[in-house]
Amino acid sequence: MANRLLHCVSRVNKAAILNLPIAHKATTILSNLLKTDLSETVATEQLFLKAAIALSSAQRDTVFDDLMHSLVELLEADIGMIGVLREGENPTLVDAVALWVDGEWIRDYRYDLRGTACETVLGKEFKFYAEGVHRRFADPDIKRMKVEGYAAFPLLHADGKSLGIIAVMTHARMQHPERAEALLRIFADRTVVEIERARTERALQASDELYSSVFNSALDGILLMEADTTIVDVNPAVSKMSGYLREELIGRRILEFVPNQEKAHAFYAAARNTGRACNEGRSARKDGSTMFCEYRAVMVDVHRRPHILQMVRDITERKAAEDSRAVLEDQLRHAQRMEAIGELTGGIAHDFNNILTGLLGYVDIAKDYAEKFQDDRLQRYLDRAQHSGLRARELVQQMLTFSRGGRGNPRPVNLSQATRDTMSLLGSTLPSSIEVTTVLPKHLPLTVIDPLHFEQVLLNLCINSRDAMNGSGKLLIELTERHCTECFCCASCRQPLDGTFVELAITDTGQGIPADVLRRMFEPFFSTKESGKGSGMGLAIVHGIVHEYGGHLIVKSEPGLGTTIRVLLPCDPATTHDALPARKSDSDYAARANLHGRVLLVDDNREVSEFVSELLESWGLEVKTFEDGKLAAQYFELRARTFDFALLDQTMPSITGVELAALLLKSAPAFPIVLYTGYNDEITEDLVHQTGIRALIKKPLDIPNFRRIVENLLLPVTNE
Repeated sequence: MANRLLHCVSRVNKAAILNLPIAHKATTILSNLLKTDLSETVATEQLFLKAAIALSSAQRDTVFDDLMHSLVELLEADIGMIGVLREGENPTLVDAVALWVDGEWIRDYRYDLRGTACETVLGKEFKFYAEGVHRRFADPDIKRMKVEGYAAFPLLHADGKSLGIIAVMTHARMQHPERAEALLRIFADRTVVEIERARTERALQASDELYSSVFNSALDGILLMEADTTIVDVNPAVSKMSGYLREELIGRRILEFVPNQEKAHAFYAAARNTGRACNEGRSARKDGSTMFCEYRAVMVDVHRRPHILQMVRDITERKAAEDSRAVLEDQLRHAQRMEAIGELTGGIAHDFNNILTGLLGYVDIAKDYAEKFQDDRLQRYLDRAQHSGLRARELVQQMLTFSRGGRGNPRPVNLSQATRDTMSLLGSTLPSSIEVTTVLPKHLPLTVIDPLHFEQVLLNLCINSRDAMNGSGKLLIELTERHCTECFCCASCRQPLDGTFVELAITDTGQGIPADVLRRMFEPFFSTKESGKGSGMGLAIVHGIVHEYGGHLIVKSEPGLGTTIRVLLPCDPATTHDALPARKSDSDYAARANLHGRVLLVDDNREVSEFVSELLESWGLEVKTFEDGKLAAQYFELRARTFDFALLDQTMPSITGVELAALLLKSAPAFPIVLYTGYNDEITEDLVHQTGIRALIKKPLDIPNFRRIVENLLLPVTNE
């Protein structure tokens, strides 16, 4: 009979009962029940047939209510409940997902297991109390509902984890414990399936909501594509960065929007073959503009089919920042290289000045002797030696200017007037085969610069153009007022320009400058000329002078079409327009004999001190020489009145010339002192005069100028 009943049940819902593990034990209980109660066989068969129908006909949306309502009717109970433990919270709290009390549904009911009949069931086995439940347990709800009989079965997951309970209760004594256990077991198995299904659906829904939240709120673009790159879905970030609407992208292949097809094919092939791929590249927006993106792709299964999940990040701003940083790093390296070369150049120039001081001095003295003995050949040799020495002195002066040791005497200058004054020098420098044109406005803003330095810039640029044209072509020298914005960039320091400048433009019709030379043209000692035909200092000197006065350089050149170099010097805000004072020419040197006086000479370089001593003695002066400044100060303190003036070297190991001058002036406040130096950034005419020093001269000595200074110092005691 039991087998026939189960066969009938299986036709109603075989999956719901026969495949459930608890149903097998329920079958045994049912068989025993039918064997021992033959008088009620038909009724029992009808009861369990109804149970099978109830199990199979329960609707998904109301499954717990349907199951509980059927169970209460089948067991003729007054109260029925399916209670589920709350996940992740207090393990004793139970939510009633279906609670039927005396013909009414009770919603949102929660209770604590402790002290209840359900506590004796949870996680254990079937429990049956025929009567006295409200007296046995302290649960106030049980007492309020006057529960007499109670039968319940635990809801267990396949792994033994407690999920809750299913229970029925009566107000009168409960009958038929075997029948209650069999039905509770069968209904419990279906209830467990539905609880697990509900939890799975909630988890899937939460997962879908999380996915949707991440997908839609992600700042990076996310695309889901089929394996052939057909777009299935995109998030809002893709539309925002590309300009395409979601509807314009779905159903189309991503390759339609990629400019580099070959690179894209390789990228997606790598994703399909290895499971993932990453790359960077340019992409086009809908409006035609370009953006630089970072792409990452992984293979995922969606509905058991392989798909490509691709993340796209717009790194256009980051790429621009990296490019900007690279430019700044290049500027820093360039500035550091120029500074290091400047320091090295300044040190070399200092040593060269000491060497040239003695060399040119002795050549000058030797020329006097050659003239005295009327040795024309020796005079010619010495002239050539002096000419070479003067060229070396000029080169050293360029090195000093580059290393910022030759600031000079800046003042407001009208560059038009300065250019006109310099044109006479250009006449002897440029051959007649070069046609020179000048555009020099009469009224220009003044700029603060040493006129000699401006002359040096102009000469160097013109000589550079002359060599670029191989001595034949057209040269345009033009001055103008120019306003620059940050779209212009200095060709030597590579800084953006902004402001109003006076512009000196030198344009030639030479062969132009190759791109690889443009980047290095202002570096010291860099030259494209043959060995021996250029020092490589000309444009480096221009760089040093122009930037010393806050200026910049712009170079425009095309191979075969000539070159224009623009020198931008800042306007003087404190003045308007002025004319450059005419330069005073030096009178011809005519030696005056029989100077009288005693000189204190202090110089740690023996070669220089020997030459200067001999020079002064040749003029009739008595010289006391010291190589140690401190010993000289001690000696002078006791014999200050025996000296007429002092000649001090600035750079000495134990004490500087300025410091020594302060000691001498402390002993004799009005004592005449001349300071001479080969290289020092901090020594200026103003500083020298503030310390009480009468004159500052530079190495190598300009002997006629030096003679005039000495004569002025000794004027009261000089025999005319």
